[in-house]
Amino acid sequence: PGIMNVSNTNNNISDLTNVTTNVKNINAVGATIISPTLMFLAGVGSNILALTILYRRRCDLRTVKFYNLAKGLVWTDLLGIIFTTPSVVAAYVNRGWTGGHVHCSFHGFTMTCFGLATPLIICAMAIERFMAVKCVFFYSSRCKNEIAKRCIVLIWVFVIGFGMLPFIGFGQFTKQYPGTWCFLDFHSHNIFGKIYAFLYACINVILILLMIFCNTFVVCCLAQRRFVRKQKRRRFVSTMASMTTMENEALTTSSQQRQKKRSMDVEIYSIIFLFALSLVFAICWGPFMIQILRTLITEESDVILDIAAVRLASLNQILDPWLYILFRRSFISKIRRSLAAMKNYCCYEFDILEETDVQRVDPVVSAKTMSRNDIHENCDNKGTHGGE
Repeated sequence: PGIMNVSNTNNNISDLTNVTTNVKNINAVGATIISPTLMFLAGVGSNILALTILYRRRCDLRTVKFYNLAKGLVWTDLLGIIFTTPSVVAAYVNRGWTGGHVHCSFHGFTMTCFGLATPLIICAMAIERFMAVKCVFFYSSRCKNEIAKRCIVLIWVFVIGFGMLPFIGFGQFTKQYPGTWCFLDFHSHNIFGKIYAFLYACINVILILLMIFCNTFVVCCLAQRRFVRKQKRRRFVSTMASMTTMENEALTTSSQQRQKKRSMDVEIYSIIFLFALSLVFAICWGPFMIQILRTLITEESDVILDIAAVRLASLNQILDPWLYILFRRSFISKIRRSLAAMKNYCCYEFDILEETDVQRVDPVVSAKTMSRNDIHENCDNKGTHGGE
């Protein structure tokens, strides 16, 4: 009987450990399901909000092509989330990939296409701003408003053609660790698979470097122009102050300068948005491309770094629309007004404190000055009486 009791106790303990491990597994699966679901909802909601703001916005003539490309970028991010994330959520729910090789090939195709379309559109936006600053005559005469839509169409034709190459034998799509997403096979020893993955990573890295170069050049040019205009404005104000007979011309010239300043501010806001967009893309997507190149060159696979890099890259489609929402001109103007109001309030409170301190010190100072004046008057009176 003692042996029977011990065996029953051991069985109960093993049953309890199995139950606890099952509960832990269920909680872990639930957490992994919640994470991509929340990312999916956040990405769809933010991109829809950004599209609503973009289509309600009245664009300036100088930036209409830029914001047409921005609309194409937001549509690309929205469709990329819709086409890629549900397959990942389904794989987490079913604890394995569903749909077989056909579904995996489709998911790898969409991941490849949307991962290449986003940097191409951002690079097109950077080149558009570069041409608007560097090649002003060519940009104003040859670049019409429809060129942005044609550029997006050409980008998607190239992206779809590049993504179709594994279906004709040049490269291949395969499941990646932990079996919840598919992508081009950069762990393969096949020569065509290696070349395809190497081309994909190199194109992305070149696009990142090109957009950083264009944005840096444009920012430097705009900063130089702004400095030169400030110097001219100061000279103009100094000359107009001495000339009193040309007030009407001064008013018209100042109105023209205000209009130029407004258009310049629009360009600066678009450049700030583009620079932030390029920086976020480089931070999110660059490590994944570097990981692909490292795997191809060293032939050493690290699945933990792969999954970490692709999760970081998936944040790009969520952060892009929020960058536009946060870096809008109206939003930045509100922030500047609120900061100016806080500054004025703090300065006003500081002035009040200084006035109260002066009022507290004034009676003491006045008493000291009065006593000194009385001493001087007494001395003067004594001197005058002695002289008399």
